[in-house]
Amino acid sequence: MGGWAHIILVGASIVSNAFRDGAILEDARQLEEKLNMDPNLHDYLAEKLYGYLEQDCKKASAELNTCLDLIVEGHMSGKQQWCYLLTSETNIGRLCSQVLTRYLRVFSTGKLDGKLSVLEPTFIEHLGDPGKFTNGLANLFEKIVKLITYHKSKGDVVFVHATGGYKPEIAIAILAANSPGAGAPTFYIHEHFNQLIRIPALPITFRKWRRFSYM
Repeated sequence: MGGWAHIILVGASIVSNAFRDGAILEDARQLEEKLNMDPNLHDYLAEKLYGYLEQDCKKASAELNTCLDLIVEGHMSGKQQWCYLLTSETNIGRLCSQVLTRYLRVFSTGKLDGKLSVLEPTFIEHLGDPGKFTNGLANLFEKIVKLITYHKSKGDVVFVHATGGYKPEIAIAILAANSPGAGAPTFYIHEHFNQLIRIPALPITFRKWRRFSYM
C-alpha cells in the first residue's frame, strides 16, 4: 500500500502574519536585512515565531492551513506520509522552513504516531535571488518533478501544496505538478474567499522550446 507525499512551498506567511498580529515588530523585508547584519538573531526569531505558531497554527501559517487537514486524513487512513518543505535561499526562507519543520515533527510525534516523516528543508538554489530568479524557478520546477516521479515510481500518491509560495513559484509548482511523467493535484487557498482549492492533475504536453525562443 503506497503512502502520501506532501510537497510544500514555504514562503513568508508566518512572518507576515506575526507582524500583522503584533507578535514581532518588523516585516519580512526588514527582518531579511536585520538577519544579514546579525545572524545570531535567527534563533531568537525562530523561538518567537514557534510560540506564535503554537497559538493557532492555521491562522499563523498559510502552509499549515493548506496541508494539515489532508495530513490528518492520511493518518486516519493508515498512510505513511512524507513532507518536503521547499523554500528560497534567503534568511526568511530558512527561518520559516525551520519553524515549520519543528512544528510538523512535534505534530507527527504527538498526534500521528510518528508516521509523518518531515525531511530537512530543501533550499532551492537561486530562488529569491533577483539576479538569477528565472534560474531559481527552473530549479524549483526540476525539484518538484523529481520528487513527484520518485514517489509515483514507489506507488505513492503525491500532493503539491502551493499556498505558501509567491505567485511565480505557485505558477511553476502547478506547471511542474502537471508536466509529463508527473501528475499530482495541487492545493491552494484562494486569498479572497479563504477556501481550499484543489487543482486536479491535468495532462500537459510541452511544445518544442525553439518555437518560443523569440518571445
